[in-house]
Amino acid sequence: MILGCEERNLENQTKLLTVDPDYRILSDEAVLVSGRVLCWNCRAAIEVICLYCQTGFVDGEATLDFSVSNVTAVDESLRLQLARWPNFHPLRGRSGSNAGFANHCPSCDKPQDDFYLHCQPGGIFFSFQDPVAQELRIHALQGLIRCSGDEGFEP
Repeated sequence: MILGCEERNLENQTKLLTVDPDYRILSDEAVLVSGRVLCWNCRAAIEVICLYCQTGFVDGEATLDFSVSNVTAVDESLRLQLARWPNFHPLRGRSGSNAGFANHCPSCDKPQDDFYLHCQPGGIFFSFQDPVAQELRIHALQGLIRCSGDEGFEP
């Protein structure tokens, strides 16, 4: 009888670590990756960032080696860690569940579209196997991160 209770308790603890109704993505092995690109609007050289998870859960499913784009929500712990990169912030003029985060140019304040950074060949975060990836910097994140957005995988 006690064994059954212990199993159920372990199952409930595991569920708490893998599913959060407020966030699609949970990871305790996440890093922040940064690199430099030219702003699409003013052509200034700028730093852009993305989240990369070695392991994590997406909608409760165990997932390996994925980046996160089109971020729509971050937990308080992640928000505090992202403060080191003030040009990654919510899009202005949007609120509610449609508010997204984006890299912004510090010169002209234009958001840099994640589609071109993550989804297009030649985009800085398109493939970490590309030669341009050698110039990317990796920054450790502490503890469990929780966010919502789109997971992406190497092509």
